[in-house]
Amino acid sequence: MPKNPVHTSKLVIIGQSSDLIKPLESKDLVGNKMMVEKINEERQIALLAVQDFDIKINELRDENWELKLENQKLELELRAEKQKYQIELREAGRKSSLVFILTLVATIFVGIGINLVTAEFYIWIGWVMIAAACVIEVIAFLIKPEKSRK
Repeated sequence: MPKNPVHTSKLVIIGQSSDLIKPLESKDLVGNKMMVEKINEERQIALLAVQDFDIKINELRDENWELKLENQKLELELRAEKQKYQIELREAGRKSSLVFILTLVATIFVGIGINLVTAEFYIWIGWVMIAAACVIEVIAFLIKPEKSRK
């Protein structure tokens, strides 16, 4: 099959290789009513084909435009989701840091409180430190980062 689209379309319209047909001259058409009718018929067919192709091109352009708009919409949605998850990730990081600090403080309070309660000289403040550590742990538990939704 020829690679030149013009040559291919000539083959389809004429039905044989255009290289084998000599060009028409006006003297060939004078008085040859059947040849003129055939040329007019092929011209009409070619014009209809061109119109069909124009309609298809416009439909494909419209479809391409709609697909581009849909693509832009999806890209914007993706960007919005990405930003939302980045914000959630930063918030989870902050909460994790706060939970870590509160747990560390509570552990230190428990350690010091137990040392004070079990010391040779009993000090009541040790029990207060242990109770405060329990309260801090409860607070740390309540502000744990939420699991991300899927």
